[in-house]
Amino acid sequence: MQFRGSARVYTADDRKVGRIVRVVLNPITKQITHIVVRVGVIITVDKLIPLSMFRSATCDRVTLCGSVGNLKMLPDYSEAEIPEQELVSVPVDLGGELYVYQLTTTPVDGSSRYDKGVIPKNTIALKEGALVFSDDGGTIGNVESLVANPRTGCVTHAVISQNAELKGRKPVPMSWLKIIGADEVHLSVNPAAFERLPIY
Repeated sequence: MQFRGSARVYTADDRKVGRIVRVVLNPITKQITHIVVRVGVIITVDKLIPLSMFRSATCDRVTLCGSVGNLKMLPDYSEAEIPEQELVSVPVDLGGELYVYQLTTTPVDGSSRYDKGVIPKNTIALKEGALVFSDDGGTIGNVESLVANPRTGCVTHAVISQNAELKGRKPVPMSWLKIIGADEVHLSVNPAAFERLPIY
C-alpha cells in the first residue's frame, strides 16, 4: 500500500469522499495507525480513519472497506487540539544503531482526547511535503508518500521528492529516519548515501 498526500479516497461502492491530508504513524514501530482524510467539497471536515478501514492504496487512489455512512461516526481531526510535541531524550536502539527518537502527543492534562480527534498517544500526524534533512542538517527534499506493508501496516519506505538541484524521487528505508516530526524528518545518513539510492 502507498499513502500519498492528496491521493483521492473512495468508498467500497466507488463514491469519491475526499483526499488524504496526513498519515498518522508511530515513529518507533513505523506502523501506520490512522489516515486523516479531508471529506467534503465546499464545507470540509478532516476525519481520523483507522488503517483497518482501508481496502487498498496506490499513489493516486485509496479505497475504503465501507460506505460514506461509516465516516460520519468517526472522530474529526483538529490540528488545533493537538498539544505540542516534545522530543524524548532517550533514543530507541534498533539493531545496534540509534535511529528514531520517540515523539509524544500526550495532552498537557494527561487525559485522552482521541474521542475529540486528537491522534493516539505516541503517534505523529506526518503531513505531505514535510521537510527532509540529512545528518549534516542540509535540506534534501520533501516527504511525498509512505509505502506500507499491506498485511502489517508498517511503513517500509518514505518516498522523498528531491529539491530543485537534485531532482527526482527516491525511496528511503524507514531505518534511515532518525527523527520524525509532523513537519520535518531527519535522516541518519549523509547526502552521499542518499544520492546512491535508486530513483523511484
